[in-house]
Amino acid sequence: MGNNPILHNDPLGDTSIPWPARVNQTRFDPSIPVGVGPNKNPDDTKPQQGNGSAHSGSGGSTTTVKQTGTTPTEEGSKPLLGSTTTQKVAKEIDLIHTPLLDKVTISGYKAKIIGKEGSLASTDNSYTNGKWDGASVTIGPLQIGVNRDLSVQAGLGMNGAEGHISVGLGVGFGQIGGGGSYKAEDGTVHGGDITVRPGFGAVLAVAGAVLVAPILAF
Repeated sequence: MGNNPILHNDPLGDTSIPWPARVNQTRFDPSIPVGVGPNKNPDDTKPQQGNGSAHSGSGGSTTTVKQTGTTPTEEGSKPLLGSTTTQKVAKEIDLIHTPLLDKVTISGYKAKIIGKEGSLASTDNSYTNGKWDGASVTIGPLQIGVNRDLSVQAGLGMNGAEGHISVGLGVGFGQIGGGGSYKAEDGTVHGGDITVRPGFGAVLAVAGAVLVAPILAF
């Protein structure tokens, strides 16, 4: 094969006649790197046509990669409408917990927000210690939500800080609470709440006050 199996086709091993289509091609020298000297592709020396394209070639082929000119969306930009999931790790402490079901609880939490908030409005599903805790809708600075204990929550927020109050009838004789949160520089959210849930003790205390008040007035 004349020591050149690339240009010569010799299936039977008895001839060194090159293919007619390859007779006029430059002889390939395996001792020289591709793209150097006789192994250089003649097309590589020709100027490439086109605007905004990158060309690369080897072994007689040319690949054209076109640039679309599109600009990627900035990472900090917000969509008009967004949806997020808030994962909270919380700890609760009962300041008051009587046998008559009166209860005052404070809680603190650290949360991570997954997803992207909307610049106009966004929805959020909240999970506390792995359990679904509630859902909310935020429109501008106003936030309205419903919690797992059937309480309704309303709050205002701006610049990473927010405050809220909640009122509900889902536990005992109802509850009332309040709290707030702020977003740290690393993106995590820190917050806390205080919740008051009156029980039979509070009911008896109110009833006693109503009965005693007229007597004391006279």
